[in-house]
Amino acid sequence: MFINDYHTHILPNTDDGAKDIAQCAQMLQMSRDTGVERVFATPHFMAHRESVQSFLQRRQRAFDSLPANSGVFLGAEVSIERGLAENNELPALAVGGKILLELPYTPFKDWMVEEIYNITYTYNLTPVLAHIERYLDWYSPGNISDVLAIPKAAFQINSESLQSRRNLKFVLSLIRDDYPVVFGSDAHNTENRKPNLDIAYKVLKKKLSNDELSKLITFNLDFI
Repeated sequence: MFINDYHTHILPNTDDGAKDIAQCAQMLQMSRDTGVERVFATPHFMAHRESVQSFLQRRQRAFDSLPANSGVFLGAEVSIERGLAENNELPALAVGGKILLELPYTPFKDWMVEEIYNITYTYNLTPVLAHIERYLDWYSPGNISDVLAIPKAAFQINSESLQSRRNLKFVLSLIRDDYPVVFGSDAHNTENRKPNLDIAYKVLKKKLSNDELSKLITFNLDFI
């Protein structure tokens, strides 16, 4: 099983995720029921909307409302914008030297990759590209190759996306070509975007050899 959920919007009342502490508690229980032990709370951060310090204060207030020993670890899903790498407070949004970055839902531009390069080397951070499979709808195969070629990058996959044949084919190719792949539920609520990390395990168990699956699980366990 994958016991670390690397992408969630589980903190109450911080973004478009859990609306209150009650829903947060329900989401945490749903995560535990699927075998998850550590939940990484990654609320959206958009540099054009607020400062890093304002975000950290909001995030901490939400975290402080959770019960002790909740198994929640604090991170962020950072939207890639022009000039983002110039923000020297970005390391505060990383977890264990890794920062979850969300590419724009716009046609691919070279500046996007340049920002990721600059973040990587300016702050010595490992970029983790959120739900990379979504960009199959936005970018050309060449653009996807440019993203996959980013040095040191890892690639986060949304669990439920593996129910799509095209996405599954793409993810299997990443795994078999030894790209660093980690999984998250990207959970936002208890209904249409609920914690469901177990889907990835169930699907991949059928498609990967025992050795491939064991290697993938170990990597996800040790990633942060």
